[in-house]
Amino acid sequence: MAQQPLLSLPEFQNVSTGALVVKEPLNFWGGARVKPKDTKNSEPVYEPATGRVLCDMIPCGEEEVDEAIKSAHSAYLKWSKLSGMERARIMLEAARIIRVSACNASKDYPMNMVVNRVQQSGRKNLINLLHRGIAF
Repeated sequence: MAQQPLLSLPEFQNVSTGALVVKEPLNFWGGARVKPKDTKNSEPVYEPATGRVLCDMIPCGEEEVDEAIKSAHSAYLKWSKLSGMERARIMLEAARIIRVSACNASKDYPMNMVVNRVQQSGRKNLINLLHRGIAF
């Protein structure tokens, strides 16, 4: 079976034409988005095609990096104990959840709404699935 693209050309065009808005931090570990503790060193992130500011990027500090490393190490310990078949099953199911969520969300919405819908509808299923195999 041929694999379908997650997003069609119109959705990709929305990304580069100002329809995508980043409203929450992109840091993710321990099964949740993590807001940076120190917000004083933020830098604007520009969309290359338009020069529009997409968001303010707040770099992680030492404490957040340590938390992320601990979370990744914990996930590694669990993931490394799984067989290749178990890992494959988890990754294929994760891909299916992302694909279904993106397709369902993209039918009637601009790109930023697609991203939000995928995050809302697919995140719980995906996180639950990944937590069964690993905790990151």
